[in-house]
Amino acid sequence: MDKKLTHSIEDYLEAIYLLSMEGTTIRITDIAAKMKVRKSSIVSAVKKLEQRGYVQHEPYGSILLTDEGTLRGSEVYQKHIVLKSFFIEILGLSEEIAEKDACNFEHYISDQTVSAIMKLAEKLHADRKKNI
Repeated sequence: MDKKLTHSIEDYLEAIYLLSMEGTTIRITDIAAKMKVRKSSIVSAVKKLEQRGYVQHEPYGSILLTDEGTLRGSEVYQKHIVLKSFFIEILGLSEEIAEKDACNFEHYISDQTVSAIMKLAEKLHADRKKNI
């Protein structure tokens, strides 16, 4: 089974990951509420994630991330956080625009580019501290 995820399926995985960090049982309705989408969309996405080995789901039951799902969800979320912080702190964008753009960019940007952005942000922060 191909492990490549579409951008929308990656968004569902990220939402499940974030809900899992809250430490509560995750159900289809929880994901639908978080993402503001119909339950039928969630059911379809969860099936795809289950087929790829990222979640376990009993019909009408809870959804659990597998170790691989936790890792992949964490990677997507970390990209989001790095990009959003960069957009706000370095580029001076509003929270709203930074959030929207981070959601879009996280699907296209490589791990190497995210790492380079992190290094640049750290350097810029260090340079600012020197000048204070």
